[in-house]
Amino acid sequence: MNKFLLFTFFFSFQFCFSQQAEKEFWSKMEYGFKLNKKSSLSLESGARYSLNPYIFTKQFLDFSSSFKINKILSLDNGIRVTKIPNQKNLGRRLYFSLYIKPDLKKIKISLRSRIFSEKNVVSYHRQYFRNKLAFGYRINKRISPYIEAEHLMGINNNSENKFRYGLGSQFSFSKSIALKLFYRIQNTNKKIIGVYISKKI
Repeated sequence: MNKFLLFTFFFSFQFCFSQQAEKEFWSKMEYGFKLNKKSSLSLESGARYSLNPYIFTKQFLDFSSSFKINKILSLDNGIRVTKIPNQKNLGRRLYFSLYIKPDLKKIKISLRSRIFSEKNVVSYHRQYFRNKLAFGYRINKRISPYIEAEHLMGINNNSENKFRYGLGSQFSFSKSIALKLFYRIQNTNKKIIGVYISKKI
């Protein structure tokens, strides 16, 4: 069963990317630091590439703090610094998020609502309110496939609305190390493949 799911997951990548569309590869490494039962810090380093043609498009460093209100609700806020090729000024993003993650044992549901403001990344001041909903199932301690959908609503007139949906799976190698592979479609004209690695300290 597990081999079938993995085959289906990677086959869908190949099938979807055979179509004509803008294609990107996203990668990220995340380090989580638990301060106490309710508070934690996170440091993320990521890069993005265009696949047609293959060129580096963006690199970022993200620092955030999280506070767990109870077993279901948590809040976080953070800052992201972005470097784009041939750009003199670093981009900056500030954000605030609310997470809802009910504990349903093998069934995993999560909702993230986030508002962010971003400058010097594109030619205009970008502002979004975004909501991301995901449904997953924990097959065993190591494999958790999921589907997701996200709507990005532009707050100001310059920020174009976006809609993303996709599928993926998280692979847990230990209590502290996990790998996430995913495939997303954005507004039907952009296709994204992603590899995220996380390490809890």
